[in-house]
Amino acid sequence: MKNKKGFSLIELLIVVAIIGVLSSVVLASVNDARTKAMDAVVKGSLKSIQSQAQMYYEDHSSIYAGLCSDPAVLAIFNKAIANAGVGVGYPVWGGPHPGICNDTFQFGYKGYVVYVSLKSLPQSYPSSYWCVDSTGYVGIMTNTSGGGPESLSGPELPNNCKQPNL
Repeated sequence: MKNKKGFSLIELLIVVAIIGVLSSVVLASVNDARTKAMDAVVKGSLKSIQSQAQMYYEDHSSIYAGLCSDPAVLAIFNKAIANAGVGVGYPVWGGPHPGICNDTFQFGYKGYVVYVSLKSLPQSYPSSYWCVDSTGYVGIMTNTSGGGPESLSGPELPNNCKQPNL
C-alpha cells in the first residue's frame, strides 16, 4: 500500500470554488451595508438641516430667505450631497442631480425645501429623493411640480415635498 500525502486537484478546486462563493456573498452584504450607511447619513443630515432651519427662522425675522446660503446649513447639505445616490460632479443642467436646497419661492420666502438623492433607490425624479421642508415633512419626495432637480432656479423648483407647488 502506498500512502498518499496531499490533496488531489479536484479537492483543491472544490475548496477554491467554495471560498469564491462565500466571499461573493460577504462582499454583496458589505456593499449593501455601505449603501444603507450612506442613506442614513443623508437622512440624518437633512433632519439636521430641518432643525437648523427652525433656528434660522427664529433668528431672521420669521423668514427663510438666505437659509440655503447659511454656512451651517451649507456644511450639512454638502455632507449629504457627498453621500448622495448620484454623486457630485454630474452636470448642472440635465441628468440626475444629487440634491437641491430651495428657499427662493415666488410667494415671499415663507418656506424651504431640501431634497437629496438616496443611493439605495432607483434614480428617478421625484421618488429617489429624501426630502425635508418647512411644513415639517420628512420622507420620500412625492411632489412632481416644477422642472425637477434639473431646473435650478426659483419658481420652477418644487417648494415642498408632497403637494403640487403652492
